[in-house]
Amino acid sequence: MVRFATVPAALVLCAAFSAPAFAGEVTWSQIKSASNWEHLADRDHDDAGVIKVYVAELSGTKCLKGTVVTPGNSETYLSVATDIVGSKKWSSAGLSESEVLAKSGDTLDYYQYLDVPGWTGASDRFWFLRGTKETAGATRTFWWNRMGDNGGPHAKRFGEVIAANPDAIEPPLNVGGWTFTQKDGNVESNYFVCSDTGGVLPKAIQYAAAKKTLPDTVGDLIREAKKR
Repeated sequence: MVRFATVPAALVLCAAFSAPAFAGEVTWSQIKSASNWEHLADRDHDDAGVIKVYVAELSGTKCLKGTVVTPGNSETYLSVATDIVGSKKWSSAGLSESEVLAKSGDTLDYYQYLDVPGWTGASDRFWFLRGTKETAGATRTFWWNRMGDNGGPHAKRFGEVIAANPDAIEPPLNVGGWTFTQKDGNVESNYFVCSDTGGVLPKAIQYAAAKKTLPDTVGDLIREAKKR
């Protein structure tokens, strides 16, 4: 799931940061192999416990990571992360639309629309993403990236969204993922996100909001996993 900060609150389904020179410059390979994560803060969540938040600068972009260890099964956690349609109910991000566009093996194309409260003065956000599931040992992964301009292979649906919401903005950079590693009866969950929400919102405000709301994204997933 992807969650963005809407100023007071969230894009996953994501987050927002200082944009690099070219959108899409940061890759999932860079994110998952990064070793320069710096601890920012700990956030206590009713359902998830203590969530640790980290930051790393990759290709000029500040990316965030949230980490927590909780009881459970990694396959269950993965099923929640890939529950695109259901995220409208279990995510607190404020998604009004969340659709699966195509499935092929471990690849999942999806679209989500985030209603931003009018009082913020910011435009609504939406994204067309391609997610990929991977397994390596005890770790289950679901990561995503923007499919390209005009929704990539889903140009028709992209056009419909634009026609119905001419002022909405698609973030030019949106890459991130979840990793769930089984450790006996516990799961270490890591949520990574590198994004630029686009528009005129100052990057400092985007980043500050993202740091505050990222733990909510992690907590939402943990809460839902406990129900399954």
